[in-house]
Amino acid sequence: MAENYDRVTGLVFSDTAGTLYLDQSSTGAAGEWDYSQSQAVVANTGAGFSFELIAPYYRFRYVPTANGTVFRFSSRQSAAGAR
Repeated sequence: MAENYDRVTGLVFSDTAGTLYLDQSSTGAAGEWDYSQSQAVVANTGAGFSFELIAPYYRFRYVPTANGTVFRFSSRQSAAGAR
């Protein structure tokens, strides 16, 4: 849950090209992901990402173009100040 955060940033690495998605929802209920942002990931090249959080719930998805053997992902949330 991202209730007190403005942004989520991090790193992603895969040996297979693909797309990293950040889906956001006001309810968090299954099937109710109302907003999505994406970033392309090049095979064998680490990528940084930074997405604005506008809804209280979010999830990440990675959709590769083929089967791979290496996937690394890390993220952190940040806030500009007290709410």
